[in-house]
Amino acid sequence: MNLSIIEWIIFGFDLTYFSLPYKIRIDYFYPYPSSKEGNEFNPMSTIKQSYHGSDIEIIEKVYNIPKEEIINFSGNVNPLGVSKTVKEELAAHLDLISTYPDRNYTTLRQKIGTYVDTNPKNIIVGNGATELISILIQNLKPTHALIIGPTYSEYEREIRLEGGNVHYYALTESLDFQIHVPDLLQQITTSIGLLVICNPNNPTSSAFSQKDLIQIL
Repeated sequence: MNLSIIEWIIFGFDLTYFSLPYKIRIDYFYPYPSSKEGNEFNPMSTIKQSYHGSDIEIIEKVYNIPKEEIINFSGNVNPLGVSKTVKEELAAHLDLISTYPDRNYTTLRQKIGTYVDTNPKNIIVGNGATELISILIQNLKPTHALIIGPTYSEYEREIRLEGGNVHYYALTESLDFQIHVPDLLQQITTSIGLLVICNPNNPTSSAFSQKDLIQIL
C-alpha cells in the first residue's frame, strides 16, 4: 500500500483559552461540507451551512452580534499582540522592505539546519502552516485521502483542489476524541493514498499517544 501520512506535531494549533469578559467567544465551527458525495466518514455531513470560526463577518450576520463584541479564538493568533522587541527589530530594518527576499530561504534554512543538526536540504520553509500543507498535498496529489476529524479545514480544501476525494474518520466525544486504532485501520483501505493526522488536534485539543501512532504506522 502506497500510503502517505501527514502528522503535525511541532507546529500544532494552540488551544489555550483565556478567561476574558467578552460576550461571546468563538472557538471553531466544523468546516465539513453538506454533501455526502465522496465523504462517507463525515460525521457532520447533515450541516446545511458550515464555516470557519475566524469568519467573523459571517458569524456577525448569523448570530446578529456586532463583530466588535466577538473575541476570536479559532486562529493561532496571540491575543496580547506583537511584542515590543519584535516591533523594535522590525523598525530597525524597514529599509529591507524595498528588496525582494530570497525565494529559497537559503540563509534561514542553513540556520535552522545548524540548530537542529540536519542538512538544510531537509528543511522546507513556508509562510505559515497552511502554505506547507498546500505544498505537500500539491506534490502528493492523493486520489483518496482519509482525514481524522473534526480538524483544520485546510487539509480537505487542498486535497479537493488537487482533485482528490476526501473521507473522514470521525473522532467522538464518547472516546474523549481519541483514535480507536482497530476502527481506523479498517478505514485505511488500499485506495487511501494519504492519511491526515493533526497532533495535537484542532479543535478537539486531543493528542494521540506515541503507542497509537506507531501502531498506525
